[in-house]
Amino acid sequence: MCYLKYKLLIFFKFYNNKKKSYGISKKKYYIYVIIIIIILSICILYYWWLRKTKKTQILLYDTGRRCDDFINKIKYRNLGKYDEVPHFMVTKIGTIYQLYDTNFYSRTFNDSVIDKQFIKVAIENLGWLTKNTITGFLSNWIGDPYRSEPFVRNWRNHYYWDRYIDEQIIATSKLCDHLCDIHGIEKKIVPSQGYIENIVNFNGVSCKSNFSNIYTDINPSFNFNIFLHLNFLFYLKNIYFFMK
Repeated sequence: MCYLKYKLLIFFKFYNNKKKSYGISKKKYYIYVIIIIIILSICILYYWWLRKTKKTQILLYDTGRRCDDFINKIKYRNLGKYDEVPHFMVTKIGTIYQLYDTNFYSRTFNDSVIDKQFIKVAIENLGWLTKNTITGFLSNWIGDPYRSEPFVRNWRNHYYWDRYIDEQIIATSKLCDHLCDIHGIEKKIVPSQGYIENIVNFNGVSCKSNFSNIYTDINPSFNFNIFLHLNFLFYLKNIYFFMK
């Protein structure tokens, strides 16, 4: 976009010089200016159209670190050009921050056809935890210490998990309810963290671990029953995939 603005300024400067040097008429000059403005407007609208698409899923996943560190990752990773920005972030205490316009999309699975359909909600959670066999202390994958009582379940080769708290899940469910109303997404949710076949065709609320066994968010401590209080329907198709 900055490049187009630069070229437009060069054009104006060039034709001002041409007018002086070769006597281009004022009428012809303004015709050229109008043409350039039309071309620039078309380029902007085309870019906007490419990024704006119909949303069919709200995708829940973890920040993998504390919220301050997560924001810093977005701001500074890849020299400030980090392109996996969520639309919203929900902190541990249930505070909601909007980080990206829901009419647009950012990279998720490196497939623009799939990525366009998501509204992404990142929930503050450290994810799976490791236990130091000498000290007994727990930490996440980047070494952030965990000092609360973990959720314990053997799932996808991990045993200890950071817990989601009720205030956080309630805030997430209310946000999803609001987004479904705005974007016409169906009020259905997959009530499990497990892999679901053809989940890409689902219309409703899903989590990243529904797409592949390599993902561990949302983790098993998430209480999906809270969504029932907001009249969400549980999506139970292919339930035999849930615990994989």
